[in-house]
Amino acid sequence: MGERSAAIERTAPDREAAAQRSVAHERPSGGEPTLQAWVDGSARVVAQRQHIAAMRGPVVQRATIKVKGMQRKMLAFKGGRAESFQTFLLHKGYTVDVGEVETTVETGETGAATLIAFLQEFNTFEREQAQIAREVDPHDAIVPAARKEIERLHAGSDIRLLDNEGKNNCGIYLVTPEAGRPLIIKVLSKGLGEAQATLERVPGLRDRYGHLPGQDKIAIGAPLGVQALNASGFPYALMTFAAHGVMTLDRALRGQTLSVEDLAAAAQGLGARIAAFHVSPMERGDVEEGDDPSFLVHLDLNTSNIMLAEDGVAGLVDVDGVKIGTLEMVRWDLSSLLGSLGMALELRYPKGEHGELAAKVFQAMKAGFARGYRDRMARVKGGEAILEKLADRLD
Repeated sequence: MGERSAAIERTAPDREAAAQRSVAHERPSGGEPTLQAWVDGSARVVAQRQHIAAMRGPVVQRATIKVKGMQRKMLAFKGGRAESFQTFLLHKGYTVDVGEVETTVETGETGAATLIAFLQEFNTFEREQAQIAREVDPHDAIVPAARKEIERLHAGSDIRLLDNEGKNNCGIYLVTPEAGRPLIIKVLSKGLGEAQATLERVPGLRDRYGHLPGQDKIAIGAPLGVQALNASGFPYALMTFAAHGVMTLDRALRGQTLSVEDLAAAAQGLGARIAAFHVSPMERGDVEEGDDPSFLVHLDLNTSNIMLAEDGVAGLVDVDGVKIGTLEMVRWDLSSLLGSLGMALELRYPKGEHGELAAKVFQAMKAGFARGYRDRMARVKGGEAILEKLADRLD
């Protein structure tokens, strides 16, 4: 009996060492590992469970897919598929980094682990979106869902719809809390990938060019975040900006009772500010005279995207297109802004009630805007040459 006891005692350390070598086992609080914990933690049992899990579904893992050579073309989507691909990435939380010789795809903890699986997932996403679109109008699904989500996120705040439609959007809202600065929230139904890029690019431009000296200051609304959401199967996003101002220029024009002279004077001040915005990279010395691109441009400049503040400073919102651009893009900004100005005045002065007053006010405001724009641009080195190329937009 004593020899047997001694044998058991001699083998006990070996059993303990074997238990320690197992892949995993749990120690109940206050006690030694149980026999069941040893069995569950054995390498053989763990391997069996992993095999069963693999048959039931994909193994949860963090995937980094490296794509090289000709396979990179499999990710080079164009047109509508390129936009759909960006929406897919934002909706899934994936990232694609295109390098000079290699493209890196990050699919997170639950995404596809191979390029083929990744592309199959994208194709499935496209088919699902197409099927949903055949049954429901995306706009009808997104608009009420977005409004409800904004009201939930900003309960107690004053929420006003500034604009129903626009480039890739299903509404732009002004959110004014009881305390704190107001926000602009843009509801995006498309271009979700570009929205994420805006979040990374625009703050630097704002910090560099959004604090102009003197009376020409124009604030650039800062993008604060992008939240990816889903409405009845349709991906959309809420893009939030800091808002400088209390009312859009469009709404101010529709409700004002100012004289033509006062409106022309206001337009002159706006013209000076827009010119200062356009030439700010030149005045900061970031570009050389004659360089193109060398202008700060908005690319969706209209009366709904200009906020008026009580301190007299105008602010730009919906700034996801802001970048350093070419003179041709400046021309686009001017055409877009002046075109929207004419439309706002036509709504304020309908022909049936006011005859041709809308056209008269527009011509006065356009002349005032052009005067302010030219005066401010002339202060920049090379400004006269630039104005010659913009004459057809300002005359």
